[in-house]
Amino acid sequence: MLVGWMGNGLGRFWLGPVLLGVVLIAMGVVLYVWPDVLAYVVAGVFIIGGISLIGSGWRMRQQVTYRRMDDRQWYVDGDDSPRSGRGSG
Repeated sequence: MLVGWMGNGLGRFWLGPVLLGVVLIAMGVVLYVWPDVLAYVVAGVFIIGGISLIGSGWRMRQQVTYRRMDDRQWYVDGDDSPRSGRGSG
């Protein structure tokens, strides 16, 4: 059975949670020693979150095309002539 570079199937999968735990503990110590840093951390999270939302909204705006519902052409079963969606047909 070929499992690639991971050896037993898990490989270095454990490294992500361990590093995240170390980073969280380090941040906790820094915030305990310098409580003023919390304001900068919160401000940074708000700025990064705002930029992310603006970017995703901008991308959606460029990808989405709108079509009016009443301008569609639809066909009735057995009839080959297009009918307008405006109610008169």
